[in-house]
Amino acid sequence: MVLQKNAPFYTLAMDPDFIRMKGGNMALMASAYQKRVSPLLFDIVLWPILISRSHWALVVVKPKLKQVLHFDSLGGSAMPPEVQKIRTFLAALNEEASHYAVVNVAAHSDLPQQEDSSSCGVYVCLMFNISLARK
Repeated sequence: MVLQKNAPFYTLAMDPDFIRMKGGNMALMASAYQKRVSPLLFDIVLWPILISRSHWALVVVKPKLKQVLHFDSLGGSAMPPEVQKIRTFLAALNEEASHYAVVNVAAHSDLPQQEDSSSCGVYVCLMFNISLARK
């Protein structure tokens, strides 16, 4: 977890391995986080995810807007199970978060898509920058 104050908003970057920790028990993880700092207190939470141990994507949580945005450079319309695990974690932190809108951004935008099988990590870095610039 990386905490950073980027005037005028606070950003939290989560560990990509987070959703596999503690056997993937999101309620247990939420309990541990509530004792430290809740991601829901931040303006933006950047969460790289590893899908099927072979493809990087990005989840951006915007608690104030009640949104969970999924950026996937392959542009698929299916929501990976890792995104649902993040929603479960957020809901365990605060019941209201279970009602956040989940948007597959790549499927609804003109964002660039990767044209090879190896540049997904670069795409995630690009989406970090775009997410912070758009707040």
